[in-house]
Amino acid sequence: SNRVLVVDDDPDAAQMVESFLRKSGFDVVKVHGAKAAIKELETGASFVAMITDLAMHDMNGAELVHLARHFWPHMPILVMTGYLDSEMLARIPEDLLVLRKPFSREEISTKLKDLLLDAMNTHGSA
Repeated sequence: SNRVLVVDDDPDAAQMVESFLRKSGFDVVKVHGAKAAIKELETGASFVAMITDLAMHDMNGAELVHLARHFWPHMPILVMTGYLDSEMLARIPEDLLVLRKPFSREEISTKLKDLLLDAMNTHGSA
C-alpha cells in the first residue's frame, strides 16, 4: 500500500497536497482536522505515512503528532507549516520532518520519499 493520510482543516490546502501526492503516485485519504485523523487511524486503516498541518482549529498538529506517535509509533509523519512561530515549532519533536509552506510538488514528494526510506531503514520493511 502507498496510502497517505493528509490532515488539514483548510480544504484548499488539503486539495493541493492531495493532487501533488496523487501525481507522485500516492494514494491519498484526506481528513479535515486532527480529530478526524485520529478517527481514521482508529479504524485500523493502514497508511505508509501521515502528513499534517501544524496550525488547526480543533487540535494542533503537534498534539496530533504526540498522540499518533504514542498509538502508531512506526508511522512516519511529515508536518507542514506556514508559521515561523518559534513557540509552536518548539513543541514539535526534534526528529520530525517539517515542510515549510509554500512548497512545490517536487519538495513534498522528495520529503515524503526520504521519510519513507528512512522509516524502512529504521524499522525494516513495515
